[in-house]
Amino acid sequence: MFVDDEKRVIESVKEMLKELGYKVISAESGEEAVFILRENHHDIDLAIIDMIMPGMGGYELYKEIKEITTDIKVLLSSGYSKNSHTEDILELGCDGFMQKPFTLLQLSQTIRSIIDEKEK
Repeated sequence: MFVDDEKRVIESVKEMLKELGYKVISAESGEEAVFILRENHHDIDLAIIDMIMPGMGGYELYKEIKEITTDIKVLLSSGYSKNSHTEDILELGCDGFMQKPFTLLQLSQTIRSIIDEKEK
């Protein structure tokens, strides 16, 4: 699942993920992501979530995801560098952070490392 409030970012990252062979569900807000997760969490292995979004931001969304299921790995993504909110989410157990913009190779390597960790 990819969650971001910018449509062009969603489309771009969806194409990257599809190129890497992943099935992608996207959401344009934290609230929409929670709705989708409640219905489909068994079909989702990884959620890539934007840190800064109107309404429900990355911190709140991360907590909601973990209330729904602990089985989904979460990768935090932001156009801003790491800050105290980012560190707070990572300390709660978030599986990684990726600075936007990122390349296909960076995305591939980051996802692979998170999936490899899950399989251990």
